[in-house]
Amino acid sequence: MTTSTRPTPAVHEFLKTAIVSVDRSATLRAAATAMKRAGVGALAVMDADDVQGIVTERDIVSALALGADPDSWRVADVESVSPRYLTLADSAATAARVMLAAGCRHLPVIDEGVAVGIVSIRDVVQALVADGHELQTTAS
Repeated sequence: MTTSTRPTPAVHEFLKTAIVSVDRSATLRAAATAMKRAGVGALAVMDADDVQGIVTERDIVSALALGADPDSWRVADVESVSPRYLTLADSAATAARVMLAAGCRHLPVIDEGVAVGIVSIRDVVQALVADGHELQTTAS
């Protein structure tokens, strides 16, 4: 977390990644290919404008490590369903707290009920550092 008590940037100030989505019936290989092409680490699993789930590079790697066949396993087999999300008005500090609490590195961003992007932990850290916040670490 930041050591400052001043407000942190709002999500709308640092949201860079537009929604890149995948169908839950897509293979893991297709999802990984979509991530590579878009240069992202997570894909939204959509039903119309609603984010139904999220699949990340971490989900795919974990499945492969367990022996998943990337051409037969589907996004539905590994996605996180009903993910936590942010709004454009949420702060970077809120994003960090939600990610820590949920144990995730990517969160969909919703604006007036419509998915508009995905924020990564890297986006959050970059926004905090660029805004002059000093970050402290805790020893484990």
